[in-house]
Amino acid sequence: MPEEEESLVDFARRMTKELLEKAGVALVTETPAQYTVLNERIRAAAKTWDLTGHAPEHVEKTLHCSVMYTAWSYPHGHLDAQLVIACIVFWILSIDDYTIPLSALSAFAANLQSGTPQLHPGLDELTALLARTRDVLNPYAATACTVDVLNYVNSTLHEHHLADMPLRTGAHRYPLYKRTRNGINEVCAGFIWDKFTFPDVATHIQAFPDAILFIALTNDVLTFYKEELAGDTRNFVHDEARVTGRSPRAVVEGTVNAVVDTIRAGRAVLQGAERAAWDSFVAGYISFSILTPRYRVAGLADGDVMSI
Repeated sequence: MPEEEESLVDFARRMTKELLEKAGVALVTETPAQYTVLNERIRAAAKTWDLTGHAPEHVEKTLHCSVMYTAWSYPHGHLDAQLVIACIVFWILSIDDYTIPLSALSAFAANLQSGTPQLHPGLDELTALLARTRDVLNPYAATACTVDVLNYVNSTLHEHHLADMPLRTGAHRYPLYKRTRNGINEVCAGFIWDKFTFPDVATHIQAFPDAILFIALTNDVLTFYKEELAGDTRNFVHDEARVTGRSPRAVVEGTVNAVVDTIRAGRAVLQGAERAAWDSFVAGYISFSILTPRYRVAGLADGDVMSI
């Protein structure tokens, strides 16, 4: 079908179906068994947080999204690890939604390095959670979490400064470089294999590059609809379009294939329980991204989940 004849809704629906079909993934619509317990635990933790300045409705939506992400993506994981990643996701989403001021973010790295209290209570919570990753992840993954969050905050801070920077056609690797730093892709990858079941990083570290790209690029495919509706062009799809001369929709189509390549590559290097955890995460993460209200994909089919 010619691109100009296909509506945004139809294109997004087609890309979502194509991703599921090529990935060989069945949509997980049944609520995972640990959802209720995890929801209770994060809400108990939230009662201890200083949420000054956070609108109650935003807190509720963010808690729901954090629990949903974790329950769907890590159904194979240990509950203690699930709680840590769910709490981390809550605070990262809070940064994404600008509920933590840039002035506080600008001091985050220096204060983390010096052990100085942060300038926002949410960043103090995030700092404490990074320390807790060592209780639930192997040392390599726990350290990678801290590095990844620092990269994410650094990228977030500079996003505004670089917003008007023209992209040069020769900067072919820049969009992906930027994309791997403006999310917590490696944090999320690390929690696929928590230390309770997978204490030896040697059994799965070779899948980390594919896991990181899978998380980032799947998000780009499944948030395209929402961002196009909002007129948001500050993303990987439009950056890649600018430096390659392709249309944004052509980039999305290519990105679907890239996602499938990462899934297959991960399966090729993993064995046994590690591969089973990868397959569990892949199915859960894609399903979460389709079902969550945050990305608006589930509403493409007249209020139904998806007509797939």
